Amino acid sequence: MLWVGIAALLKSSPSVRYVIYCGNDGNSKEKIIENVNSKFGISISSEQAEKLDLVFISTRTLLSAEHYPVATMLGQSFGAIVVAIECLLRFCPDVYCDTTGAAFGYPVAKALGCKVVTYTHYPHISTVSHLLRLILSLYHS
Repeated sequence: MLWVGIAALLKSSPSVRYVIYCGNDGNSKEKIIENVNSKFGISISSEQAEKLDLVFISTRTLLSAEHYPVATMLGQSFGAIVVAIECLLRFCPDVYCDTTGAAFGYPVAKALGCKVVTYTHYPHISTVSHLLRLILSLYHS
């Protein structure tokens, strides 16, 4: 989970500046951190929050499958490139850590001189795994 990693990094390396690119759902940084604390039970102190910046991006919706009824993966891959470009133009970090799993943004970050690390989540694998668990639970009922 993203916020577990962020909380661990804030504790272990408090002198580093952390930037999270996110969509603007109308929430402030303070509200987002409050939600993290209450929904996930992850404590991020106000001192730690000072080292955390949020960069709100407008192109995030290009990652949503709903925009691509045909050739969804291709559309999302193109969207990932556009989103990465916006992110990196808004703030170009030393280390770019992707958590969307949309790998087509990696070359953009690398081309701009960032080291690239990822937390990759493959939704289709999770869906299959969930489906198998559901089938097994029905079978054992």
